[in-house]
Amino acid sequence: MSECGALLSRPALARVLQSLLVAALKTSRGRAQKKGEDHGLESWPETFALGEGETSLGCDSLEMLWISAAVNEMFHLHEAGLELELLQAATFGGWMDAIEEAWSRGVSDLTFCTSGTTGAAKRCTHSYAFLSEEMDFLSNYFASARRIVGCSPAHHLYGFLFCAMLPDRLSLGVTTGLPKGNGSASGAVREGDLIVAVPEIWRWLERSVTCWPTGVQGVVSGGPCDREVLRSLVKQGLAGITEVYGSSETAGIGVRCWPNAGYRLMPQWSPRDTDAVPQTLIHSSGVRVDLMDRVAWSPDGTFEVAGRLDGAVQVGGVNVYPERIAERLRERPGVRTVDLRLRSAELGGRFEATIGLQEDATEDQIRAGLEAWMRLHLTVAEQPKTLAFARA
Repeated sequence: MSECGALLSRPALARVLQSLLVAALKTSRGRAQKKGEDHGLESWPETFALGEGETSLGCDSLEMLWISAAVNEMFHLHEAGLELELLQAATFGGWMDAIEEAWSRGVSDLTFCTSGTTGAAKRCTHSYAFLSEEMDFLSNYFASARRIVGCSPAHHLYGFLFCAMLPDRLSLGVTTGLPKGNGSASGAVREGDLIVAVPEIWRWLERSVTCWPTGVQGVVSGGPCDREVLRSLVKQGLAGITEVYGSSETAGIGVRCWPNAGYRLMPQWSPRDTDAVPQTLIHSSGVRVDLMDRVAWSPDGTFEVAGRLDGAVQVGGVNVYPERIAERLRERPGVRTVDLRLRSAELGGRFEATIGLQEDATEDQIRAGLEAWMRLHLTVAEQPKTLAFARA
């Protein structure tokens, strides 16, 4: 935290706030933004208007309420009595002023939202001091980085840590998304870059980039990354890639660098009982958390992850629940049974489903309506990409 009480630098705050507002608008507008609504601006200027206008984000009064609620929720402006300030400020910079004012009054909690299988947001609140302990470790671990290439949304916890807090701690520049230059991803990445991405982006990079500049490192979180993808990336010249194990509920817990098989706990965490199920970890602050995964400990203190306790699987970095999806599909007219399978990463890593039809139903009657219902009621990660029909 700076002497003036700001949790983040002004550029880092702008990065997080813009990411949050873009995501909130996508939710409000049904995932479809208005064409050109950000006017092609990679980084919004502080004078950028958020309400309606010729050069603005174009929010109407109801959308202003929606996005201001998202900002209030993440930055806890209500704790400083500032929850109405956003509705009175007209510009992007004005909203940053309100957040910084809350920080100056001692507000230091942050709430991150993650979507569940029904699309309902799950709220996870952490104190800045809690996250700073992780940053003490990460800033030493990635001390050789010269620039951050952030391919994870900065308002998500993973992106907040690596695309806002880490560059602040190491005084690094940040480029958001895969850099554009020379017509190729590898041509725009430079020596010393740390690329921050989820498994799906790394899988794309592994198939799209054949040679990396010297000294480029990677970090992956948001779900397990295929070991063959990691092996191939290093073979192609990536200097190293580190997997971070954690969740929105816990923040980072452990790290492993290819080719190590086991994760090592970050120093702020310790296990209570390595034989217990679920496994309980104790944070240096005294916080206790029960892991949602089965973990197997080795004598050297490392651990491996052996699947979720609650049956969730990862699709596109999002936890989804196959049995809950199948149950909802079985409730649709004409459907008797549902066999839902997750395809391997090599085949796209998405669901495919075999639908068992009721006696009086046919594929022609059911397919179009079922596909339309899935697009409306299931998230992208939940939707089966392939449907097959059979008589149950």
